[in-house]
Amino acid sequence: MKHAHAWIASAVAISFCSVSFAPLAAASHTPKHNAKQVKALLDKWDETLSSSECGDGAAMADLYRPKAVLHAHDGNARGRADIKTYYNALTCLPDLEVTSDSWESGGDGEVLWATGISNNAFTFEGQSLNVPLRFTYVWEKSPDGTYRIVAHQSSGTGPTGTIPS
Repeated sequence: MKHAHAWIASAVAISFCSVSFAPLAAASHTPKHNAKQVKALLDKWDETLSSSECGDGAAMADLYRPKAVLHAHDGNARGRADIKTYYNALTCLPDLEVTSDSWESGGDGEVLWATGISNNAFTFEGQSLNVPLRFTYVWEKSPDGTYRIVAHQSSGTGPTGTIPS
């Protein structure tokens, strides 16, 4: 739970700062870029994290290339083994539901990217929290035609909504 506590503490601390998000200007989309394809990749990431069993970050690590880099607000993970360890803690957040609602995307078909905001709802120490996170993903197409994340950055904007008393 080390990463989960650090993740929440960082998100709470950042919430006290004035943080705004301005999406990157949309790059010119080549005919090979397909927003529906990027949406499917985002949905797969969200669903995989939301449905992972506590302590099992392996399914998340499988979404990344072997030498991928994850830059999170509470630390960095390099390679699938580190990424798996990072997600082992996050998968234990009770009632975790992740949705990527607001995003921009682009790419040339071999490399795709998305940047935006996801909503992360979960229970922590008996309180329901809503933590929006800014994200950027870069996927690279594998020889077998599947896309895997090569770079991922996320940072918290802080809890919002009603926290039960």
